[in-house]
Amino acid sequence: MSYLDPIRMYLFTSALFFLIFFSVNAVEIGTGKQKAVLTNEDRQELISDYQKRLAQHPEDSLLTQRIAVLQDTTKAVNLDSLHRKKGIFTFNDKTYLSLEDYDTTQAHLAAPQKDGWLKRKLIRKAITINDKYNEGNELVQVFMETFLHKLPYLLFLSLPFFALILKLLYSRRKAIYYSDHAVFTLYHYIFSFILILVIFGVAALYSWLNWGLLNFLLVLLYLTLPAYLLIEMKRFYGQGWGKTLGKFLLLNVSGLIILLLLFAIFMVFSLFQL
Repeated sequence: MSYLDPIRMYLFTSALFFLIFFSVNAVEIGTGKQKAVLTNEDRQELISDYQKRLAQHPEDSLLTQRIAVLQDTTKAVNLDSLHRKKGIFTFNDKTYLSLEDYDTTQAHLAAPQKDGWLKRKLIRKAITINDKYNEGNELVQVFMETFLHKLPYLLFLSLPFFALILKLLYSRRKAIYYSDHAVFTLYHYIFSFILILVIFGVAALYSWLNWGLLNFLLVLLYLTLPAYLLIEMKRFYGQGWGKTLGKFLLLNVSGLIILLLLFAIFMVFSLFQL
């Protein structure tokens, strides 16, 4: 009897799944309409206007900031980027216009007053992102693209945790080893990938034909995933429906918590890659 290696099958189905997933969920970047860049004459007019307003309201740090941006002729400026508030993080009532501004301020502080390592990293990253992306939607698009391309790693890392939860739930079953739970998890992920691919196909067909029957089929397919896991657990571990249902619920709650934690870690990691 031929044996189908679950690891190879997982790698194949996951690769196929994410190939199709990224094809139908492509994130387009840079499609927004560019605003006209301010000319030197425009800059001087605005600087003059802001200086007059600053004379009346010397406490207005935003006006000071805009004047500094307009006076920096090494960077192109449009009205959107000018009116967007730079220095998205403020600490100790201080707005930082650039990394150099922040680093200079920190260098002149006494050691006890300086920001800690983590705080300094976060502020510097916030300023870098703010300077790099002129439009808020561009930042969101780049972040989503970076994060989406890490989904395969997230799901792959969740495999051993899923198997560990099963090991804890069935800890009294000494004849079933962690490797058995891992194989069970692999086959469940494989089935999930295949089922979601079918859902993609039916959803595309529904958007094209708009048949009510296809919408009903989609609902059934969505319900199939948890129902199949419950049946899988009943058949593989051989316990009664009551115990299986209880462990099924615990597995889903615990799995969701693990996925949320991994999700948060990957989001932070993606943010630092921008």
